Amino acid sequence: MIGTLVDDTFGIGNASFADEEERKTKRFDVKERESLPFHCNGCDASADGVKIKLHQTEYATSLKKLSPSSFTYKEFSHLRGQLAWIATSSRLDTAL
Repeated sequence: MIGTLVDDTFGIGNASFADEEERKTKRFDVKERESLPFHCNGCDASADGVKIKLHQTEYATSLKKLSPSSFTYKEFSHLRGQLAWIATSSRLDTAL
């Protein structure tokens, strides 16, 4: 499985996949490969046996809660942007 986010590429596969990826990227200036678990852009990835778990629990629970009776437009805009990030970078329809 391969995914991209702006200039980051994520690849998950078996040893053969990893060997081929390493061979292909030798000619480029790339960051060091990370293994599971890792954290990137508010998303955490980990392995549970043969399953790969992607979640934004830590990011979502860190959001500032606003009081309905008193908040500024800037605070609201900031929170709205954070919630939009979760909504557009998550697949809530596939969550268990």
